[in-house]
Amino acid sequence: MSDIIRGNQPYFSDKDVKKILGEIGTVLKNGMLTQGGYLQEFESSFSKYIGSEFGLGVNSGGTALEIALRALNIHDKEVIVPTDTFMATPNSVLLSGGTPVFVDIDKQTFAIDITDLKRKITDKTKGVILVHMFGIIPENIEEIIQVCKQKNLFLVEDAAHAHGSTYNGIKAGNIGDIGCFSFYATKVLTSGEGGAITTNNNKLNNLCKSIRNHGKSNSEGNFVRLGNNYRLSEIPSILAIYQSKRVEEFVSHRNKISEIYTNFLNDLDFVKIY
Repeated sequence: MSDIIRGNQPYFSDKDVKKILGEIGTVLKNGMLTQGGYLQEFESSFSKYIGSEFGLGVNSGGTALEIALRALNIHDKEVIVPTDTFMATPNSVLLSGGTPVFVDIDKQTFAIDITDLKRKITDKTKGVILVHMFGIIPENIEEIIQVCKQKNLFLVEDAAHAHGSTYNGIKAGNIGDIGCFSFYATKVLTSGEGGAITTNNNKLNNLCKSIRNHGKSNSEGNFVRLGNNYRLSEIPSILAIYQSKRVEEFVSHRNKISEIYTNFLNDLDFVKIY
């Protein structure tokens, strides 16, 4: 394996691979394949990196969204979703008992159009999902936050692409009420399959933790709410730990690639660079 970062595939250095294989061997020997120390280590390191008080590892970005929306209780309510997103975003609303309401995107930011957002809010609207497509946090995010505050709506960040992205020094996943990340194989940080939820709200964190584990109470053995097995097991957690140590390196590399494209495309009259 080459130690050159390639933009078209997940990157693990030769040194990391040797360490990862050793850690996997430890898991196989101790038999703690899930809900062990590696998950806890990753959750701690990832939430620290994002700057959030809490972080939960889950088995995909899609389930991160679904868990978050279940915790926010959107049953029979509407949730605003931008048209420029992946199917996991509206699906998570439907799977959580809500109705997705699509809003147009702004041609300058490729994120939620403020005018259409205000037009689509009704008495049934519970919240907004802001999607940081391609890792871009839109310039109009403060306007979106203000609308949510005025209308008493929650703001969920779909940060599936946005590991390491920042706005005014605040990382994606720590701007809204709750952030949802994907660690799919094509993402900036990958564990093959997996995801995470970040928040500073203790109540939301506890609800998400319970829903992730079949709705089991966090303090006793009773099952107290609807949930499922959305857990992230130990081996993907190991991969995520080593990837999280290199997030800034990955972001820097992608920015260099972006600069190359931008410099080339700037010379073309029929292409507009935002």
